[in-house]
Amino acid sequence: MKILVVKGSSHVKGSSNLLASQFVKGVQENHHEITEFDVAHHHIGPCLCCERCGMNGPCVQKDDMNTLKELMLSHDMIVFVSPLYYVDLSAQLKAAIDRIYSFTMELSSMHKKTAFICAA
Repeated sequence: MKILVVKGSSHVKGSSNLLASQFVKGVQENHHEITEFDVAHHHIGPCLCCERCGMNGPCVQKDDMNTLKELMLSHDMIVFVSPLYYVDLSAQLKAAIDRIYSFTMELSSMHKKTAFICAA
C-alpha cells in the first residue's frame, strides 16, 4: 500500500511529528511504501474562494499544492498529522485541506483510506 503522510507542524521536533515518525516506522516495518509531505515547510496559500475550480480544478494558484495534489491522487491512503491549537488544526494543514476543494470531485471518486493523527 502507498501511504502519504501530510504533516502540519512547523516544529520539526514537536509532539505531532514525533507521533508521525512512529507511525512511519511501523508502516515501513510492514513493508508499505511511505511518502512524507510537510505542508508547514512548503508554500501553500489559503483558498481564495474564487470558485474558478468548480470543485474539479485546476486551482488558479500556482504553488506547492500542485505537488501535494499529485501525491494525494497517487497514494492509497492519506494520513493527516497536526498539533491542535485552540481546538483546531495548524493553520498550515488547514490551508492545505481547504485547497483540496479544487479537486474534490476527482479525489472523492477514488475512495481513499484516511487517518488523522493529532497531538494536543
